[in-house]
Amino acid sequence: MQAKRILIADDNDDLRASVGAFLKLKGYECETACDGRMAIAQARSGAERSGAFSLIVLDVGFSDIDGFEVCRTLREDGISVPVLMLTARDEVEDRVRGLESGADDYLIKPFSLRELAARIGAILRRSGGEVTETLSVGPLTLHLDRCTAERDGKEIRLTPTSFAILKALMSASPAVVSRASLEQAVWGDCPPDSDALRTAVWALRNSVDRPFAEKLIHTAPGFGWSLSPEKEQDHN
Repeated sequence: MQAKRILIADDNDDLRASVGAFLKLKGYECETACDGRMAIAQARSGAERSGAFSLIVLDVGFSDIDGFEVCRTLREDGISVPVLMLTARDEVEDRVRGLESGADDYLIKPFSLRELAARIGAILRRSGGEVTETLSVGPLTLHLDRCTAERDGKEIRLTPTSFAILKALMSASPAVVSRASLEQAVWGDCPPDSDALRTAVWALRNSVDRPFAEKLIHTAPGFGWSLSPEKEQDHN
């Protein structure tokens, strides 16, 4: 399944990074823009190609073009992607102005990342682009909204590292996911020097496979790991 793509447009580097990391854990693909002109350019580019953005998280307080003008420009261009505006100003007039410029919702800074994700989910449901909140492979289900897994009716609690690995394996199932791809999914561009990934996969196996008769996580020596029921693995 193809993940929903979200554009995070904000001039605060830390906010873009934290929101992007959190939304990726929720199953979204994210791109970022650091000013108004970049947000317009990326939204236009997305509208012209397959896999356009499902939603834009848009800051109001850019130094070049404010978020109101960005949103108005997109609407005048015929770009109907939903927009969730972020602002530090809690004035009724500003909220009304945002909605009148074409925004779908409005969130005041500082905000909870959980509330942001909930509002994004609600907007996507209203717009007909509801995001899938679970991944399932055989007897295993991963709940993206709760960051937990379930197998044969038993809940499996996951660390953030285990969650990231499991999501990558289940999203690609039954294909093999390379070591480099898993390291990217867990640590981004800064993987640890030690053999942390092998240790993390071992810990995940203890949670997902060890209590059960059937093995789901398989090693492809020299390549990486895959996740699939043993019958499917044998068939391949």
